Amino acid sequence: MGIIIKEGGNPLIRGCSIRQGGQAGIFVTEDGKGTIESCDVSDNAHAGVYITGGNLRVQQCRINRNRLQGIRVEKLGAGSVENCDLTANERGPWYIELGCQVRSSGNET
Repeated sequence: MGIIIKEGGNPLIRGCSIRQGGQAGIFVTEDGKGTIESCDVSDNAHAGVYITGGNLRVQQCRINRNRLQGIRVEKLGAGSVENCDLTANERGPWYIELGCQVRSSGNET
């Protein structure tokens, strides 16, 4: 796992590279929140960004070549994804489970 945000955590993560992790690049759970901005999240063994029960803002990131989706949202997870490159993920750019609230704007898929 690259970065885990949980239990009310609310970081601003900017300009980082999260690559080649054994699971998801970024995992948000247990009411975790935060903002991921201008990051490269690629070549991870699960989804690039995986949200379960948290709420994450992702903007101006490159989320590519992950084994599952670029963005995966489950278990009433939520967030916004804006102006990101979500191309070339093995199972597509998105998986959003029914009941999850995700806003998408200006993304390349």
